[in-house]
Amino acid sequence: MNRARGENQQPRVPVNDVLYVLGNNMSFTKQQYCWFPFKKDYKNREYSIGAKVLPLPERVNIITFSADQALRALSVFCLVLTIAVFLYVKKYKTMYNRCYMCYFTSLTISFF
Repeated sequence: MNRARGENQQPRVPVNDVLYVLGNNMSFTKQQYCWFPFKKDYKNREYSIGAKVLPLPERVNIITFSADQALRALSVFCLVLTIAVFLYVKKYKTMYNRCYMCYFTSLTISFF
């Protein structure tokens, strides 16, 4: 092997679907590399096989809610919807319903 050209860093044949790169002491799983053909000599049409390391996919941040948080968000949404109905429907603009609207508003504020 010609170490001046960096041939000691060529990939080895995978063992148990793990690709080892000599010289760097790096290993890659089957999901991180793929094999591709390339021309070694253009005149004699000689081909060889090389390994290409694939870039790792970016992680996607998924927001998860517990059951308590999901129910709290649903409650706030329903309370805001109820307050909107009490504000826009003229039938509900009595003193009794205004007290309910104040109660629902305080409940909504208490969630924050």
